[in-house]
Amino acid sequence: MAKVTCTISGIKMEMPEFSKLHINHTIGYIHPIFVANKKQLMALYKLYAKGECTAKESYLLFLALIHSTGKVKWNATVTLDWNSKSGQAFIANTINRLVNSLEKTSVIQHPKFKQPRFVVNMYNSDLSTIHNWVRAWRDNIEAFIANRISLDQHAKLVKVQNKLTHMILTDTSSPTYVTVLSEWAAMASNFPKEKEEEWKKAIRYCFNPKKIFSVNSSTLKEIKEHCETNLELDSIHYSEVMDCLKEGINNQINILGSSLLDLDAQVSLSMNEDSLAKAKLAKASIEKEEKLISNIVSNAPTKEPVESDYPNKAAYIKAKVAYKIAVSRK
Repeated sequence: MAKVTCTISGIKMEMPEFSKLHINHTIGYIHPIFVANKKQLMALYKLYAKGECTAKESYLLFLALIHSTGKVKWNATVTLDWNSKSGQAFIANTINRLVNSLEKTSVIQHPKFKQPRFVVNMYNSDLSTIHNWVRAWRDNIEAFIANRISLDQHAKLVKVQNKLTHMILTDTSSPTYVTVLSEWAAMASNFPKEKEEEWKKAIRYCFNPKKIFSVNSSTLKEIKEHCETNLELDSIHYSEVMDCLKEGINNQINILGSSLLDLDAQVSLSMNEDSLAKAKLAKASIEKEEKLISNIVSNAPTKEPVESDYPNKAAYIKAKVAYKIAVSRK
């Protein structure tokens, strides 16, 4: 029989014709499994997973899966001792991750997505570096997906920002204005996922004197501090968010019978103030807030208010809010 050595695997193949013919692997012939398509290889992998492949078949399948990536150049014949226990263990520990990488790669059809290339040479022909290759392919997939998500999010932000800009310049009285404003604030400042819906709702309620009482004042302060840290201060969009939060706190304070001036330093911002001035302003605002809360607590009812005991809804709400604040301060 004629003997042909596969240039990739080093496996010897026998053919019935020309028994005196011996073709060395350096000529460039390969085993037929290396021309099988990915569908055929996945079918063979299922047989491997069921334990139905011999040691030689497992080795050839392993190499064929690597070859199917199109990202490996074979400059040397593989020298992995495939018929030993350690060789088979090496294949078993790697092939599942390799297949997982192949499947994830095939899902990405974007023309700009390219996996890194590697070369098998005389120094790494035992495939000891294959783990690094598979990890590199996996990391490249994750980085590409993360980048696509980032680009998609930026495109959405630009769309919302353009819409908000148009509304600011034309019609802030639109019923959808606060919704767009809250969406922009959430996207531009990257609201925490666990608080995103709560914070967007708080912004939407700022212009509604009735609904604003379902929002804790501490929540409005938290949103304000987050936006101050994560938004560009010198933008009309930022200014609108600050004005909105100021309106919300204004509505909460007015119904309690206090003046907005007591907290004006806390909620209003000047784009031209330096850091020192802002620090002094923040300190003053904390002191004034404590006085305001102390005043509310000292005049709060000692028992939970009952609506029938008050002349109108506003008086009842005022008393109820004051009672809750007093209880929370005990």
